[in-house]
Order: sequence, then C-alpha cells, then structure tokens
Amino acid sequence: MEAVKSYRIPVEPPRDLIDSYFEIKKRALEAVLSKVRFSEKAHLELKNGDRRKLRDELLRDWRYSKALR
Repeated sequence: MEAVKSYRIPVEPPRDLIDSYFEIKKRALEAVLSKVRFSEKAHLELKNGDRRKLRDELLRDWRYSKALR
C-alpha cells in the first residue's frame, strides 16, 4: 500500500476574470451573428480563415490570453 499526502494550496483567481471572460464571449457571439445572412434559410458566412482571424483579433488584447505571455 502506498501513502499519498495532499496539501491544500490556496488559489486566488483574479476578481475580474469571470467578467472579462463573459465580455470576450459576448464580443465573439456578436461577431459571429453579424455573419449570419437570411434568405429562405439562414446561412453562416464564416470560413476557416475568418474564424482564425476572429480568434486572433479577440485574443490579441485580452489580458488573460495565453498568447500574450
């Protein structure tokens, strides 16, 4: 039998992380919905390159983005 020790490590997340996350999600949703075109059916005009460009644009200025570190 093997003994395993565990330790409690306090983690304090930044207070504005959740608000910042929802703000970036809101901007992403607005950008994607602006690409929806309606005729007889709804069409999403968002290609792979457009998705990549949108992701890079949204994460460029977000302070919690891993890309900034």
